[in-house]
Amino acid sequence: MNPNEIKELSDYAISQNVPLLCGYHRRHDRSFKKLQDMVSKGDIGDVRTIRSCSRDNPIPAQNFLKISGGIMHDCASHDIDVIRWIAKEEPIEVYASASVFLERIKEIDDWDTVSIHLKFASGILATVDICRSAPYGYDQRIEVLGEHGMLQAENQKPTTVIKSTVDGVLSDPNCFSFPQRYIETYAAELDHFVDIVQNNATPAVTGEDCYRAAVIIDLCNESAKQGKPLKVSF
Repeated sequence: MNPNEIKELSDYAISQNVPLLCGYHRRHDRSFKKLQDMVSKGDIGDVRTIRSCSRDNPIPAQNFLKISGGIMHDCASHDIDVIRWIAKEEPIEVYASASVFLERIKEIDDWDTVSIHLKFASGILATVDICRSAPYGYDQRIEVLGEHGMLQAENQKPTTVIKSTVDGVLSDPNCFSFPQRYIETYAAELDHFVDIVQNNATPAVTGEDCYRAAVIIDLCNESAKQGKPLKVSF
């Protein structure tokens, strides 16, 4: 995602009085929406830390990885959007560290494992933990710590059945990948788009949201390459 291209598209949509909905689908997920709503209502008081975990399954095909824009834009941008949405402010500093373990990802000059740290003017600290490989199933969780407590949105499983015996406790594995995990979320996102077109509803994710996430991600890429924290400006 090129921030300048996003800005150009967003400005054009505004000039033509055409609504623009950007596809950060987690804002339409029931669990993420409830968590964000509870934070906004002050259920846990002032936010202290936000932790987002996104681990892929299966490892994407090579032909997709080559055009994905890299792990930062393909994966981390979603986490950055959610963190901005929850914090309701922009980070002032980012620091990213990245590694590559898979030879076929090394061949395309990308990373497969990333850790990102964001600092906000209010004092909020946020971390993002990303990996292209989670052999135990698609892993996407978030945690918010506040002055009065903690909120968590956990992984979804195909069923809620739990088997408990003398041998231990067994439950379903995580959903296989994102189409299974977010099947209801994508439907909700499409419903929202229809509501925008038919009823002039306000888009949940704007062009400005997408632009700012892309700027932050570009800085994360540079931080990982340079090995030092970078200040954020738009």
